[in-house]
Amino acid sequence: MVYKLEKLQKEIQKKKDELDLLIANNGKQDDIYIKSIELDSAIAVYLKATRQYDEENKRLIGKYEKLLEKDYKEEIITMIKKDVLEKVGDVSDEELEHFCNNVYILCSLKAHKIDEQEIVKQVMYRNNIFLHEMQQKGKVLDSSISNVELKFYTKLKNKYVKIIKERI
Repeated sequence: MVYKLEKLQKEIQKKKDELDLLIANNGKQDDIYIKSIELDSAIAVYLKATRQYDEENKRLIGKYEKLLEKDYKEEIITMIKKDVLEKVGDVSDEELEHFCNNVYILCSLKAHKIDEQEIVKQVMYRNNIFLHEMQQKGKVLDSSISNVELKFYTKLKNKYVKIIKERI
């Protein structure tokens, strides 16, 4: 869906550029009118797709909200952040927050014995949303968090699944 939104944004920009060119070159009123209708239509399609994208994300993410939104969530995420910062060091606040939330989600769903494929879907949805938001902000994030060994991720997962199971 994100790629569809990007394609629609490019289409809007193309229509806008065409309209601007017509206006700059004193194009015929009929041609300007037709281009403006085309631009309006492209914007309407984009807005509809954006609304569908948002609704679908809310539905998919909300599926496990009761399992994830626990009173200990912030405490666990703070503990995960501490472990990650000790290992990774320099990482942006946004990446750290996103990464630690993903670890919490993975561990919580795993502790509740949710199917592995469903856990992967949940993390992927969140990753797609995060990347889309960063693109919209024009940010490129590239920290050492993506260079950590699998052994560290496994250690995090095992530690926090155990802690969450004790709290359930």
